[in-house]
Amino acid sequence: MGKLEYGPGVLFVVPLNVDGYGLGLVVRANPRGVMFGYFFGPRRAQPPEVSQVEQLSGVDAVLIGRFGDLHLKQGKWPIIGPIPDWSQDLWPMPEFVRTEPIMGRSFRLRYDDADPNLLLEEVQVPPKEIVGGVPDGLMGAGYVENKLTRLLGE
Repeated sequence: MGKLEYGPGVLFVVPLNVDGYGLGLVVRANPRGVMFGYFFGPRRAQPPEVSQVEQLSGVDAVLIGRFGDLHLKQGKWPIIGPIPDWSQDLWPMPEFVRTEPIMGRSFRLRYDDADPNLLLEEVQVPPKEIVGGVPDGLMGAGYVENKLTRLLGE
């Protein structure tokens, strides 16, 4: 399976640890397999058709973040297809946040709009400035499956 099959604008399903599926959307990708995307519920018994979910927006997401493409590459996360008339402008790259609880420090991070693995800026900020931000980190496939299973009800 080539990387182009799951570039920006492509929807895929994530099998949950219990019956059912969550839905994922690749929003950014780099050639080394680092993705940025949105994940959605509700838990579905069957993978949906693109036409059933093409009107999703970022506010519908239950999980947002950078993730690896291992299960896409291996075919464990089946691709359901590209969103027709995909517009990357409707899915901006957010700022991410990170905390160092032991040191009591908080950071706001900005990644390159075209490469979700290229960190452009990391700025220390007061803790109140990171509330509600997208947590930084690279989610593995197993983490995504476990997290979606919890978020969509076991």
